[in-house]
Amino acid sequence: TGATRWVGQHLLRMAGTSERRLIAVLMLTAASLAAFMKPIAAAAVLLPTTMGIARQARIHPSRLLMPLAFGALLGGTTTLLTTANIIVSSTLSQDGLKPFGLFEFLPIGLPLVISGTLLMIWLAPKTLPARDVAGEIARMQRLRRELAQVYNLREGTTEVIVQAGSSMAGQTLLQSGWGRKLGLTVLGISHAGRFLTAPDRDTKVQEGDILLLEGTPSSEQMERYGLAFTFEADLFSSLASEEVPLVEVTLTPRSELVGRTLREIRFRELYGLQALS
Repeated sequence: TGATRWVGQHLLRMAGTSERRLIAVLMLTAASLAAFMKPIAAAAVLLPTTMGIARQARIHPSRLLMPLAFGALLGGTTTLLTTANIIVSSTLSQDGLKPFGLFEFLPIGLPLVISGTLLMIWLAPKTLPARDVAGEIARMQRLRRELAQVYNLREGTTEVIVQAGSSMAGQTLLQSGWGRKLGLTVLGISHAGRFLTAPDRDTKVQEGDILLLEGTPSSEQMERYGLAFTFEADLFSSLASEEVPLVEVTLTPRSELVGRTLREIRFRELYGLQALS
């Protein structure tokens, strides 16, 4: 927003692009705000500003976000207005003692803010990680594509639409027996534009729903159960997206899962995961 850019520009003018000066300015600004509001709110207010400053100063966001969090936490120790301080003050009042005043925490809280800021200025550049967020996202996207290609996941999936009058409509996955009758696994259901991954057996299927299946039903099954193939939804792309992680796992030699079927261990119900290959 305009306010975020304005604050970010003023902080950059004060601190320049020096990482240590930016840490100091951000921590003190967060502490000042947290003295009169909840620390989490102070951090949230400055979060967009911090990200903008990191981009303009060409500093990894991870090296500024942790100092921002500590600044907000330390600022909360300076006045009565944070949750922990209010609780202890209320306890005194309930016991008939004089509660703490608004700034009675300041003589201890302010030195904590100053010393914490100085410590962070010294330690942060040496210890905080320089994480490339954009690079991490790109790497994860590449790994998802590689896994899908290695296991030929797209080739083993089918999309079908539940037609009007289908015997599968209005029933849960357990009642309709997709696995028992058709030998298929329902990987996801698209209903009214929303895609549900790894639905449990109590999920109800409605007319017009599009199902992403592992396996391909025969033409006889399609006709008998009122289903039709569709290629428009491209649900597989949603199955391997940022919202739905695609991972490769290996069982250890002594795993209790070795030698048991997915149905026997109730894999989907227990772990909330769907085995694709």
